[in-house]
Amino acid sequence: MGRKKIMTKLLTCFAAAATVVTGILGSVPLPVKAAGEDSYTATFEARIGDTRYERLEEAFDNAEPGDTIIVLKDCSVSKTLEVTADNITLTSGDAGSPVTIRREEGFAGKKYAKDAGNVLVGISSGSLATQDIILDGGAVLDKDFNNSGQVWDSPLIYVKGSYVMEEGTVLQNNYNTDYSESVDSSRSVRTAGALEVDGDGLLTMGGGLIRDCYTLGAGGGIQVGSSAGAEITGGAVSHCYAVWGGAIGAMGPVEITGMELYGNGAESSGGALWS
Repeated sequence: MGRKKIMTKLLTCFAAAATVVTGILGSVPLPVKAAGEDSYTATFEARIGDTRYERLEEAFDNAEPGDTIIVLKDCSVSKTLEVTADNITLTSGDAGSPVTIRREEGFAGKKYAKDAGNVLVGISSGSLATQDIILDGGAVLDKDFNNSGQVWDSPLIYVKGSYVMEEGTVLQNNYNTDYSESVDSSRSVRTAGALEVDGDGLLTMGGGLIRDCYTLGAGGGIQVGSSAGAEITGGAVSHCYAVWGGAIGAMGPVEITGMELYGNGAESSGGALWS
């Protein structure tokens, strides 16, 4: 009988403890685990290895050579995501459901130069590769390239180092005024709708999609500067617009094979390609 009484008391204690724990947890939202990802996306936006970051900006600030930044959920960033280290990779936690990165309303872009303010990703040195990720500028373009969404004065990505664009990367919905709509505007500034390769920068594009981007400069999708270069073996540019080169504006050497260009337009010359 003694043993039964002891056992009954223990069970009563366990039941009481479970009730307390349930009450505590019931008032605290538990993070939701994403499919195919071992991080809890309700709390963290990104991780590098086993280190998790509440903000994607923090992951970029702490990235070291060879790191892979895994983005765990859709997010909006407050400043330029700058790359200065070598061999950085940016990808989604679940390749089957790529996440989207946008600028916040109060976004404070890094001023690399007059023609690169408000850029979402800046590769000032070092190298970056992207795959299974979406960069979105928030523009809403109709079939005639009229915009009812957000407006910026820069491309999505500005490259002075090295950038590798791989399968699953999407650069979309960016409207770049190229400073040409400002009070002291001039057409001496020519920046891309989505991706500008400047200085001694190099673009290697093996896949991905650039779509629905616009610039009042050159290269609705991609612009390559006079001392920069690009090697393109795949991917596509669709429904992009510029004054010169609706899809691509090439002032530097560009090698293109196996790329699709469709639905692009230009105000002046080069509906698809201007060089």
